[in-house]
Amino acid sequence: MAKAARLGAVAVVLALGATLAGCSAQQPGSAAVVDGSRIPTSELQQTMTELSPFFQNVSNSAVLSVLIQEPTLSAVAAEHGKGVSDQQAQDYLTQAVAQNGGKGDETFSQGSLAVARYSLAYQAIQDLATDDASVNDEVAKKLDALDVKVNPRFGTIADHGQVDDPKPWPWLTTATESTPTPTSTPSK
Repeated sequence: MAKAARLGAVAVVLALGATLAGCSAQQPGSAAVVDGSRIPTSELQQTMTELSPFFQNVSNSAVLSVLIQEPTLSAVAAEHGKGVSDQQAQDYLTQAVAQNGGKGDETFSQGSLAVARYSLAYQAIQDLATDDASVNDEVAKKLDALDVKVNPRFGTIADHGQVDDPKPWPWLTTATESTPTPTSTPSK
């Protein structure tokens, strides 16, 4: 009987583990997963490290949003004859960094190049949209069709592949002046 109880307990633990693993929807070490492709946490961190000294308002959620959206924007821009190369992205970053106090000879990771491609593709799409407003609708539909799962550590997914800042965990609270402080009286 004890052996059967242990086997039952092991089965419950394994089933619980499988259930919890299924809830994760993340691949280990991923900041996000987009249509099955991971955006590694290390890529997000490296991009932040490279760009933060030279650009304002660089945040995890903003950079992750760009990394999620960039392939779609770049594809739409390319479909309309306005594709962006890695060399154009490198030149864009070199110029921007030089204007913001850098040496201008930095090399950048794929994440940082993706941010630059996004900026250039976004501008190209806005230029196209002045002639054909349906381009923005096309981009929005394609972004909304993406299957995006964001690691809660970095935020939550919103419309059009935008990442909102992470929500505080409900069980973590900070004391405020209006929060009563528990008191106890020693028992005798």
